[in-house]
Amino acid sequence: STEDFVTDAYEIATMIRRRNLEMAFTPGYLREVPYFEERVTKDGRPFYEVHSAIDFQSATLLTTGIPLDLGIQGPGFFQVTDENGQKFFTRRGRFALSQENELVLIDGDRQLWLTPKITINRDDLAGITISPTGHLSYESIEDSLDDADGTERILLVLPVSGWYLEVLANGLFQLSPGHEKELLTIGPGEGAGTIRQGALEVPRFDLDGERSALMDLEQLTRSRN
Repeated sequence: STEDFVTDAYEIATMIRRRNLEMAFTPGYLREVPYFEERVTKDGRPFYEVHSAIDFQSATLLTTGIPLDLGIQGPGFFQVTDENGQKFFTRRGRFALSQENELVLIDGDRQLWLTPKITINRDDLAGITISPTGHLSYESIEDSLDDADGTERILLVLPVSGWYLEVLANGLFQLSPGHEKELLTIGPGEGAGTIRQGALEVPRFDLDGERSALMDLEQLTRSRN
C-alpha cells in the first residue's frame, strides 16, 4: 500500500540517521544524509523513495604522530582487500604491519590488505616516511634516509560517481552491484587528495542536529503505525 511505501521510507532514513550516531567516533566514517523523493506508482498512488548522499565535509584530520596513521587531505579512498579477494574502500587510515611486513587494516578479527600491496622489506627498519604523494622512504639503523623517491607508492581510488557508494560498518565502503568497475586508481596529488602521515580522519558533524533529525523521523514513523 501507499502507507507501506511511506513507512518503509521513514524506516530506511531512520536507520541511516541511527548509524550516523553509532559511528560518530569511528575513524574514517563519513556521515550519510538521507533525502526523500516523491514518486507515483503506475496506478497513480504517491509514495516516497529514499536516497542518500555522503557528506565528505563531515570529517576532519586529527594529528596522532603515529607513523602508520595515514589521513587523506582531499578526495579519494584507500583500497583494501580481504582474504577472499573482496575489495573495500576506506578513509580509515590506521594501518599496521602484518607478520609478513605488509600494510594492513585490522577490522575486528580479520586483516584487510592495502591494495596494491605494500611490503616493507627491511628487518632493521627504524623509521618510515610516507610523502604527501604516497611515496615510501625508509630510515634504517645502518643507513640514513634513502629512497626519497621510493619505488613503492600508496595509491588512492576515486569512484566515478559518489552516488553508487554504499556505506558499510567501521568506516568501510563498497560500490553498489553493477558499478564495481566504475573506479579510478590514481596517485595522491594527481587528481586525488594527498596523504598526511601521522594523522587520522575522524568524524566531525553536528550530533545534536543528527539526534533531532532522528527524533523527527521516529515520531513520523510512530504516527503512521
